[in-house]
Amino acid sequence: RGNNWAFGYSDEHSAGLVDRALESIRRHAERCDLFEGCIVSLSLGGGTGAGVGSRIVEQLRDSFAPRQIVCAAAAPFTQGSPMQAYNCVLSLAHLYDCTDSMMIFHNGDIEKTLRSKNKREVVQFRDINQEIARAIAGVFCPIKQATRWRTPGLHEFVRGVCPMHSAKLVECWSVGMSSGQTVSRSSGNFNWEKLVEQCACLFPRYHPDNSPASTISSCAILRGDTGNQLDQERLAACGHAAEKRMHTVGWNQEAIALLASCAPSMMSQGLAVTATVCANRTYSSHLFRQTVLDAHNLFEAGAFLHWYEAYGCDADLIRESLAHVAEIYHHYRELAT
Repeated sequence: RGNNWAFGYSDEHSAGLVDRALESIRRHAERCDLFEGCIVSLSLGGGTGAGVGSRIVEQLRDSFAPRQIVCAAAAPFTQGSPMQAYNCVLSLAHLYDCTDSMMIFHNGDIEKTLRSKNKREVVQFRDINQEIARAIAGVFCPIKQATRWRTPGLHEFVRGVCPMHSAKLVECWSVGMSSGQTVSRSSGNFNWEKLVEQCACLFPRYHPDNSPASTISSCAILRGDTGNQLDQERLAACGHAAEKRMHTVGWNQEAIALLASCAPSMMSQGLAVTATVCANRTYSSHLFRQTVLDAHNLFEAGAFLHWYEAYGCDADLIRESLAHVAEIYHHYRELAT
């Protein structure tokens, strides 16, 4: 039963858990002065959790239709369960229609980056999860501008990185430095442009087939500007530093939005300054294309279908999901031309 998307998605097995989750979210929403939406975190390639997560997101869309729903989804390693491809395709197809934006975190790319950065052979899942949490916090934690605190809203985020509802796959990376590494930031000499460029370098520049990845829209959030260096001119320079590393489509003349906070960054993590970049790019759609091909090959062979049919997920639903994810890839390909 484990590692089966259909088991978690089915009403028979998920109804009680989904109802409890929705009731908890309703209680929190009622306490808010303004409930703008929510962020749902899940794995795309897992089984039961991905199915339950997909069902919860669908119910959230029905219950809070005008609100923003952002999904923070971990894409699996390329090597995993033989049913992983089905789970990923089914999750992506269902979530894409119910969310306003999908923040995609590729486990394989994060592991590769952590190995290179930390010079370690073994990267554990908690290290990957910490990197994902740091990136999400870098986007949505409150920022301080002059003497005023404010929270970057979900609507502001979606509007900035998803200029069209049909393209919502967003990648996100964050880099930071400790206070010992940033002694010059209060004197006006800290190199914010270099920090942004370091973050932008984490985005893979090429698809698996070696064609260049294109950026549709992006945003950068800079935290820890206690010296108030980041005026409009410096922010523009930071934007240029990011765009140098990420090929941007020609039709979007304002492809990157920038925000700065004068408050210290994630001090609990030992970081005084951070740069977080989110980008809506073609890279994720190309990775999912390979997932579709893997799932299609399994489907044509009739492999594992009986495990999904046992929980109400028939061949027609899988076929529709395969077509939907393939359509996402083709749409991104058109946007990049």
